[in-house]
Amino acid sequence: MFSKQLIIRSLGLIVGSFILGFLILAWLRNDIAAQASKAQLLKADISRDSNLLPALATLKDSAEKASVHEKRLLGLLPEKDTLIDFRSFLTALGNQRVVATSFSFEGVGSPTGQGNLGSIGFSLDMTGSLSGIEGLLQDIETKPRSYLLAFDTFSFSKSEAGYRGVFRGRLFYRETTLR
Repeated sequence: MFSKQLIIRSLGLIVGSFILGFLILAWLRNDIAAQASKAQLLKADISRDSNLLPALATLKDSAEKASVHEKRLLGLLPEKDTLIDFRSFLTALGNQRVVATSFSFEGVGSPTGQGNLGSIGFSLDMTGSLSGIEGLLQDIETKPRSYLLAFDTFSFSKSEAGYRGVFRGRLFYRETTLR
């Protein structure tokens, strides 16, 4: 009937099938757990991203509004190449106030960058009456010319010709655009 060899083969096939089935089930279980873990991570990412969407929309809206203001502010600043006119601007104002001016740039300046204005150092020496120097400083501040400057240091002293003011500071600019 059944030979011993046939029975061993059959039992081997049955045991092998059980082992193979067990291995396949274990692999499927691990694969399903890995897929479930990936799905949970994806769900968490989607939830986090959906929470960020309102903030992103607000930032985009703010960026558009800021862009308008940035363009206006940059329009107030002179281009780098027009800073050469600052000396003649000061001389003309000084002549109106009877104040002698001596102006020079110092260094090469700092380039404009992401969110930064360009600036170049300067030295300004004024000699005249106290009211003339005061008036010249007010003119620099209020005349409708687009110069933005900051005084880093200054000193006043009495001289033979009246008063002397020595200023060191920075003159701000935007990069020159090609036309």
